[in-house]
Amino acid sequence: MKTNFKLGSRKLQKIGYSLLISIPPSWIKNNDLEKGDIISMKLNKDGTLKLEPGDDSR
Repeated sequence: MKTNFKLGSRKLQKIGYSLLISIPPSWIKNNDLEKGDIISMKLNKDGTLKLEPGDDSR
């Protein structure tokens, strides 16, 4: 899925020693993801974070 659209805002949640955000269910569904799937994260030069389905560490 390559379209850009806003998915709303999320608050950081503290669970144990970690800070977490939830991922909108519509994004999960549009990317055919389910519990246990891998999501890769990329930090852009402008400080934004990009999430993509799959593991890009290989």
